[in-house]
Amino acid sequence: MFSVSIIGFGNRGSLYTKYLAKSKEVEIVAVCDLSQEVLDFAKKEYSIKEENLFKSEEEFFEKKRSDVLIIATLDRLHRRQAERAMKLGYDILLEKPVADNFEDTVAVKELAEKYGRDAVICHNLRYTPFYQKFKTLISEGVIGDVLSVEQSENVAYHHYMLSFVRGNWRKESETSPIILQKCCHDLDIIYWLIGKKCTKISSFGSLDFYNKQNRPDYATDTCVDCKKVDCAYNSVEFHTKYPGGIIPEGQEKSRENVINVLRSGHRNARCVFNCDNDVCDRQIVNMTFEGGITANLIMHGFAAPFTHRITKVYGTKGAIEGNINEGTVKVSIFGQEPYVIDVKKEMADNSHLGGDSKLVSDYIEYKNNNSKPLGISYIADSVYSHKLAFKAEESRLNGGKEMEVE
Repeated sequence: MFSVSIIGFGNRGSLYTKYLAKSKEVEIVAVCDLSQEVLDFAKKEYSIKEENLFKSEEEFFEKKRSDVLIIATLDRLHRRQAERAMKLGYDILLEKPVADNFEDTVAVKELAEKYGRDAVICHNLRYTPFYQKFKTLISEGVIGDVLSVEQSENVAYHHYMLSFVRGNWRKESETSPIILQKCCHDLDIIYWLIGKKCTKISSFGSLDFYNKQNRPDYATDTCVDCKKVDCAYNSVEFHTKYPGGIIPEGQEKSRENVINVLRSGHRNARCVFNCDNDVCDRQIVNMTFEGGITANLIMHGFAAPFTHRITKVYGTKGAIEGNINEGTVKVSIFGQEPYVIDVKKEMADNSHLGGDSKLVSDYIEYKNNNSKPLGISYIADSVYSHKLAFKAEESRLNGGKEMEVE
């Protein structure tokens, strides 16, 4: 049995809490968030006492309130909050990425060592039945020694639009490079599957479509005033269909309210070709690992209808491949008929394709039974996969220059 507090009760923090609350082995103790609405929800949903609800980070960190602290705030706050937490004696479950720059990423690892605290990072793709099957097959030697890995992160246009054109992660200077923010999962998966260190890396990428140069002649500054209602990026039409993204809980999710919110100056009202975004809308990363193993990653913001990942691993005896959204893993052994392993039933929980609930259940097992389930990512592992992202961005900014990875 252990107790948990949460700082940052948005999408990620509240989701982990939902799964934790289902276990009798966990006690939800306190929540810290800037939003009063969010705190009211936490109080009602999890019976958290009023004195354990905080809008002020300063007040929250006046003392230790539980065994574990989940940190699910903005990336740039992670180092400061992790340090305050571990200094007080918390173990931490930290949302990815660890931090928005490599110096702070390393600092979190060093702070965990300094204070003797346990730090686990939420690489939830590791916990999906899809990638757990990949890892198990590779570990069992089914395809022999790994020779090459291909990974593609195909970001749906609407996801890219909401997060990386209009959203919190649109500007590298305010958050982090998209190759870290969106693809630290993918680089972690590549590193995890290969199980060896990267030696060289290079990357190319750019923002060539979602910019003002491609603004149509008919477009207005905001979608509310635009007559092109059949535009795929029209925020009025999009949020009328999916109002939960901007209409607060408790308010009627009507088209009229959507328009009112957008007219109030909401950032999602802006034309996607009239924003201040600067992160890449496409990027590729090429890597060489110990033993001459090669790997590549491609990321772009033009997929439809959904974001999906495609992974292919080639070995000395055969190959494994699959699209995570389809929930099947195809195994092709040299000289044999290919066969398919279906993991769809294990993915019944569709929050990150089953990864979020498994992350939480494995973390509970890890803390209560002193065991290390397959997906658990220690801070040291995450620092290394994050390093690949920062090196890739350094290469991109230097015209694709090949970089040594120490």
